[in-house]
Amino acid sequence: MDSQRFDLVISDMHRVKDGTEEPRAGLKLLREMRSGRRRPPLVFYTSNSVLFTANEEISAYGAVVTDTARDLFAEVRQALRRHSAES
Repeated sequence: MDSQRFDLVISDMHRVKDGTEEPRAGLKLLREMRSGRRRPPLVFYTSNSVLFTANEEISAYGAVVTDTARDLFAEVRQALRRHSAES
């Protein structure tokens, strides 16, 4: 992710890659983003947001977890405003 510039990243927590379930793929992405030079805002849009809302890694990064489209759009707007103010 350091080779490209992102203003915001939206991710699901769970993915299927090459037929293999990866229920914590979002956390793997977060760890990769944390280790990079750039740290764009990260919003998780996932059906099981309750499982991840109190996650310390997510909180430490400043990422947000939501499971509704209304909250997703609100979080994206807020994250982009904060990000542009910091840039």
